[in-house]
Amino acid sequence: MRQGSFVRRGAAGAAAADPGTRPGLHGQTLLSSGHPDLDRLLGGGLPLGSLLLLLEDGWSVHHATLLRYFLAEGAACGQSLMLAAAPPPAGGLAKFVPAQAKGRSADKDEDEGKEQEEFKLRIAWQYRRYIKTGQPGAVLRALLQLKALVRDRRCTAAVSVPAALFSQSDVARMQHIADCVIALESVADDSDIVRLAPDSASVAGLLHLCKLPSLGTIAPPAPEVALHLIRHRRRRLAISPVEIDPEAELAEAEAASGAGRSVASVLCGGPPAADKAMDF
Repeated sequence: MRQGSFVRRGAAGAAAADPGTRPGLHGQTLLSSGHPDLDRLLGGGLPLGSLLLLLEDGWSVHHATLLRYFLAEGAACGQSLMLAAAPPPAGGLAKFVPAQAKGRSADKDEDEGKEQEEFKLRIAWQYRRYIKTGQPGAVLRALLQLKALVRDRRCTAAVSVPAALFSQSDVARMQHIADCVIALESVADDSDIVRLAPDSASVAGLLHLCKLPSLGTIAPPAPEVALHLIRHRRRRLAISPVEIDPEAELAEAEAASGAGRSVASVLCGGPPAADKAMDF
């Protein structure tokens, strides 16, 4: 959970000047998710008073990486942070946030960086209070209470839930409660989407943009592209729309249908027995 460090006093542009916030549509104030690609997908960031739901797949740690980006951005902007986990990560919040967020200047020594962190961050631990395995009703009530809290306190919260532990109906109710929903999925190296994607060696998973934030509107807007690739770059994760390499797609089609087929029959979807140029 992140809370902005400003108090609205009636001025329309007061919130936009605060570090870590930016103006959004419909008079909203946005907080960055910490990842520029994710901000672009969300329309600039997460509105103040919104609840982000991350649906884990159980086979990857991309949800934890996105949470680290989210908390590190708040730490760099001097905002108040709270991390509730069951069980809590080893080393506390200071170890969970990436090391680059510990100090604003690389020239400061480690002791000064730790002192600055302790001054900026308010750490609150709540052990096994919100997430209880096998009790979907408790999780739904906790999400409702958390949503009411972020609306009242003008802050933004991100919640990660292992979707495999709940039924489809419970997951659907969680998505209805949350303002923004992102589902994460791991992929095998030999899957079709990895083989056909450009630079397939960098593909690390899939990101499904299930629901966009829609505070102040009747219905949530539909995303232009719902399925995205999570790629490993040299220093960070990259999120990009799913793209298909045409050469790999053609080679896949030729391998599946036989090497004797013509290019015209492959592109036009002709029958396997087509042996003439116009027989498609």
